[in-house]
Amino acid sequence: MQLLAENTWLLVLVGIGVGYVVWRFGFATLRMLSSVQSDEAPATEDVEVYDLRYECVVCGAQVRLTRVGATDDFDAPRHCHDDMTLVVGATAPH
Repeated sequence: MQLLAENTWLLVLVGIGVGYVVWRFGFATLRMLSSVQSDEAPATEDVEVYDLRYECVVCGAQVRLTRVGATDDFDAPRHCHDDMTLVVGATAPH
């Protein structure tokens, strides 16, 4: 600390370095926050009529699905780092 107190130029260099790092971090954060978000909602499919209920085999938490992403390959939800099991899977009414 004695070295910094005796050498003002070293204090100025350290201050400029810290200021530069803060400046770069601030602009990177602002750039990330101001990125344009898509106005389009992701495609989803209504599956409420199927009464899909899943249960976590580890802790017993349950979830009821009402909408899923519109894809051909649907994976069961995960909880406690494990796939949940289907509890109720009624068919759609005719």
